[in-house]
Amino acid sequence: MKRSVLLFLILSAALVSAVFADADRAERPSGFPPQLLRESEQLLYQRPDDVLDLRAPKPGDGVTEMRDLLEEGLENIDGGLVSEGIKQVVSALAVYHKFEGSHPEADKMARRAEATLARLEPAIAMVVADTAWLDESGNQKSGSTLNTALQPSIILTFRSDSGPTVISNAPIRFEFVRGGGIISGVVNTSEYGQANCAIARLDSPQQENIIRAVLEYRTKGFTYRFKGVMREFVYAPPSRKATIVVLERSEEGISEDPQILGPVYARLADLDFDLSLFDARLEPGEFIKVYGGDGKAIAKMGLEADVSYLIVVLNDCTSVRQLEIGGRKMNLFVSEARATTRIIRIADGKIMYQTVVESSKARGNHGQGGSQYVAIVDVLRRTSSAMVESLEQEFPQISKIMLGSKD
Repeated sequence: MKRSVLLFLILSAALVSAVFADADRAERPSGFPPQLLRESEQLLYQRPDDVLDLRAPKPGDGVTEMRDLLEEGLENIDGGLVSEGIKQVVSALAVYHKFEGSHPEADKMARRAEATLARLEPAIAMVVADTAWLDESGNQKSGSTLNTALQPSIILTFRSDSGPTVISNAPIRFEFVRGGGIISGVVNTSEYGQANCAIARLDSPQQENIIRAVLEYRTKGFTYRFKGVMREFVYAPPSRKATIVVLERSEEGISEDPQILGPVYARLADLDFDLSLFDARLEPGEFIKVYGGDGKAIAKMGLEADVSYLIVVLNDCTSVRQLEIGGRKMNLFVSEARATTRIIRIADGKIMYQTVVESSKARGNHGQGGSQYVAIVDVLRRTSSAMVESLEQEFPQISKIMLGSKD
């Protein structure tokens, strides 16, 4: 009896073991190594954060990527694709900075990448592209905060054994060092190596603004800046100096003592500017060029270097005639005139402001007198008074314009 019971227990244990073994074989994929299966089972039961860590590239994978990027980068640089090569070298450093802990092989390649970039920097030059930024001696000069049409503009070059060449497709970052406003942030150089910065606005045109252009690569969350490859563009605030130039003319010729000069000067003297009179005489033809904002004509005037604005006043007697009634000439002359005041920005010849007044028979404010000369003097005096009234009404606008609050 005891033997029968013992035999029964042995057979039962064997049967249970066989059933579980068959179930295990049925669930296990064919050809899947048991050890890897156990590892995968452990992975499935780990937390999500742990899973991501296990699936992250191993240091050896990053080293391979660094090596490939570094070798391809050096080949591109040697082949003339300078910017593309630099980006790959910087990308190798980006991979390196994602490593946790120390890895000797990665450390070695990172030092090589940094040495490569340091070796390249002296061979890269950033020069001013627009000659408007240069003086007669070729030195860079300051721009004006009132003339943002003059943009920061650079050309990037590379000096190799075969000679200098331009660098295309290189990222140039434009940033404010002083001041602030709205500008284009990053501009890639063109096929000619040129990059321009568009200025939409300066927040404080009455203060000095400095915009820096610098070669900077950003990739995979990593930034590498060539600190020695940069150029700064200074926008100086306008000096508060303005010069008044006047032309008053009629059939009698050019007035030696213009009627309009005194009243206009007196009214504009309240501006927060140092006003001066142009003490030389301009020929009418040259005056008209200045009146139109001709930069060359303005330069020929020989103004002081820090004068920001020209206030150009033209008082023009347009007609004078003897009154005639029934075919009989009367001892009375009638005259008409037009006066214009313009404010011209010297930096670029832009007409910032203009006001025009007229004295005419149609308006009922014409001039008259017992002689041609008296009629001319009378109408020029009338336009002078009308001009002062116009300047009085628009004085706040004029002040804002000259202070750079309005372009």
